[in-house]
Amino acid sequence: MCLPDPRLLNQLRSNSQSYIGVINSNGTWIYDDGTPLIYQNWKAGHPQTMASCAVESAQDYQWTSVSCDDLHTFICSIPDGKCPNGWVAYDKMCYYFYAQNACLAMEANLTSILSESEFNFLKDQIGTNSSIVSSMGCGGTQALIGLTCVDNIRSWLDGSQFAYDQTRSYCDSDYGIINDTGCTQSSYWDDWSDTATFLRYICKKSLVSGFDLLKAHFE
Repeated sequence: MCLPDPRLLNQLRSNSQSYIGVINSNGTWIYDDGTPLIYQNWKAGHPQTMASCAVESAQDYQWTSVSCDDLHTFICSIPDGKCPNGWVAYDKMCYYFYAQNACLAMEANLTSILSESEFNFLKDQIGTNSSIVSSMGCGGTQALIGLTCVDNIRSWLDGSQFAYDQTRSYCDSDYGIINDTGCTQSSYWDDWSDTATFLRYICKKSLVSGFDLLKAHFE
């Protein structure tokens, strides 16, 4: 468990001592999530053998071992958000790089690409999956993205504003990206007709916030 930023302590509590996530487990002091202590700031004479919990002083930030039955305020830390298993996190979003499941079935959309850094991130990911290029050529390794074009108006399926543009002048129903050795299309989003076959596509969904994870834990 992460310890609170000392600058927040006086803002979040009125009492002089608050519980922190440090406990006595069979004679060994550890974080309450079971991980070993990597930092300790015990007051002289502490920790005491019979104590099971720890409080921290708002004045000098030193720790005192106490009974877990003592009345003190406490501060909770909310963990960072995370992606579901099999998804890759980048810039507060989650991406899915396998074509065996539909994006919508996972409460996601085919990915939008809103910046050069996001485009480079996606290219790096699909570039690790290029074993089929030798047998199928560059036309067989593209990954479908959530861009479509109707009447020369391009739009993202997830509703994002279309501002960052790496298409060519062609307007088509489907677009894909590629990043395999010898495939020169990697610098732009190539257009494909609606009859094209994509062996891969990329899903994108919002990161689950730490607050939502904490809320779900107590529901």
